[in-house]
Amino acid sequence: MANEKKLGKQEEENEKENLRCYEMLLPIVEKIPDSEIIASSMPLDDFNQEAENLHKWAIDDLPLMIEIGLDKSLYDDIPTRVKGLRQAMSYVNISDFEKEEYRLIWKNRSKEVQELRRILIRSFRFAYRNNASLLGHINKIASNESYPGMIQDLNDLSELGKRNPRELEIIKFDFNLLAKAASVSVEMSEVLAHKNAEKNNSKEINLRDKFFTYLKQAVKEVSDYGKYLFDIHHERRKGYVSAYLARARRKRKKNEESEENNNIPSDGE
Repeated sequence: MANEKKLGKQEEENEKENLRCYEMLLPIVEKIPDSEIIASSMPLDDFNQEAENLHKWAIDDLPLMIEIGLDKSLYDDIPTRVKGLRQAMSYVNISDFEKEEYRLIWKNRSKEVQELRRILIRSFRFAYRNNASLLGHINKIASNESYPGMIQDLNDLSELGKRNPRELEIIKFDFNLLAKAASVSVEMSEVLAHKNAEKNNSKEINLRDKFFTYLKQAVKEVSDYGKYLFDIHHERRKGYVSAYLARARRKRKKNEESEENNNIPSDGE
């Protein structure tokens, strides 16, 4: 139990630190032009981990890199940039989760909107069948096919019924449906707005990509200095090469060799 509390407190502190770094770097990151955003060639979780690994690996070689021109502030800033990116990634994930919640609500209740609207239109057409003006208005409402239009229809039909109750009373219409229609219209309008808001998370994704770019700039500089210091045969060089990309290259090469072997004709061909 004590360990769980300790872990929970540590997670809380990590979250606060990520947020602090995000807010500190945000004014700098926002100034990165969209045209300079770098696309990641690996999952961002893997990149963040490799950036942290690089920071630890390079500490022993730092004096040599500084001696040949590395800006030490770039090395020092890597942990802060990692935490900033981690927070930016969380904002994208949270936005995705919230929109998924609203998508499910809409999926579960959209039929309710359509059925309630259908009942009102059917009842109103009968009740106001001898009122050409109102019937024309109802037919116009019924012509809406978009979901935003249908949601607005519920409110419009509710108002129309409240202002013209006599005909509805004659057919024993349930006036509770008018209050329900107005309420559902408000509720589902908000749900649909959240469901459709920034469908591609453009703002959150753009900022996340800028935070990645800012981290990538520092990581690349330190990596380039490390690879310059240690040639391809040196044991220290491996810490300056992306393990993820190296695995991907080996896998791709293996697949290519396998395809070539499969295409070699057999002796009997």
